[in-house]
Amino acid sequence: MDAIITIIRNATACVKAMQLFPDSFLYDKTRNPLNHSLPAPFSDTTPIEVLMSFCQLYGCISLTRAGIRMVANSGVHKLRRINKLILAQSPSSTNDLASRIIDSSLKNEASAARRSIFMGVNVLIFGLSFIWLVALSWHFLDWIGGYNTMMWVFILFEVAYLPFLYYMVIDGNYFFAKAERMKKFSALLHKSSGRLGAVGGPKLVDTETYSWLVNGWTPFWSSETSSGEKTPSDEKDNQNLAKEVIEVDTKIMHLLSMNEQDVDEKEAKFIKQTIFSAADRLEKEFNVVKVKGWFEYIYLVLNCITFYGYLVGCVVFFFDEETSQPILVRNVKFGMDNQTAEWHGYYIAYIMVILDSVLRLSSPTIIGYLAVPKPSPRIKTD
Repeated sequence: MDAIITIIRNATACVKAMQLFPDSFLYDKTRNPLNHSLPAPFSDTTPIEVLMSFCQLYGCISLTRAGIRMVANSGVHKLRRINKLILAQSPSSTNDLASRIIDSSLKNEASAARRSIFMGVNVLIFGLSFIWLVALSWHFLDWIGGYNTMMWVFILFEVAYLPFLYYMVIDGNYFFAKAERMKKFSALLHKSSGRLGAVGGPKLVDTETYSWLVNGWTPFWSSETSSGEKTPSDEKDNQNLAKEVIEVDTKIMHLLSMNEQDVDEKEAKFIKQTIFSAADRLEKEFNVVKVKGWFEYIYLVLNCITFYGYLVGCVVFFFDEETSQPILVRNVKFGMDNQTAEWHGYYIAYIMVILDSVLRLSSPTIIGYLAVPKPSPRIKTD
């Protein structure tokens, strides 16, 4: 829904910027049914501005709520819970494989929670900045500081945009690196002949590879924590943590038990099925993860152009005297005058946002073509 509203909002902005359908009702303020009951300056709002304002208001509410949720539920509350669980980890278990996997997972989730807090603040800035766009559409911008205040808010918006570009690079690199790890691990599993001990044993198993072996692992601390919900007590969390350690330890020992001589034939057959099934699954998921990496880079290119388009508007705001502009500023504008450069900058930004939203809507379908039904477990015999 968010992506659809974003497409409508920016498509409407393009129509207005291009002055398309100039003789239609879109630009006739008398055709706005709300104007008959509204005083000035609201009565000057045209139908196309009304449509834009509703989309902008939706963006304001949606992004503000998302930012608060990222800071609170996925950030502060989750981080507080994870820190308690880390402290509850027994120091004597640091050499235990299962405990090391649990500890690594807790630290990874703590890092994700800190990122959520930081990015949530930036999303919150995005959401609040839409207030000035709504005011611009309804012509009461002077009531909240005027054009100059809106541009300073817009500059803050641009600053908040930079972390998103940075994490697109980080996430793209992560997906490519993960795809390579999946490919190598799949090859090792096939090479193992169903015996993990033959290719590294316990040294082979960490938080990531354990999740691959058991076809996904979602520990209870990975979910977001809401302050409005009844959260488990510290004692209950500690009990769940102890159970998780036991469960992980049991599964690991089960997978590594093929190194022992006392495993019966039926058990050995099941372990081989599990290992080769994981290998086949990783072979097929490898391309999916790699494509996700390419999508992140495409998003990066589109959003860099968007950032540049909006940046031109900020540059024009600071250097409004064209006769005294530095060479760098004139180059940023590609030699155009301020008004032309600002128009092209915003228009290109609108187009890039539309393309980004369309791509995000279609990416699950594109990636879905790479996802094939999971094969039945394949048994290999020596």
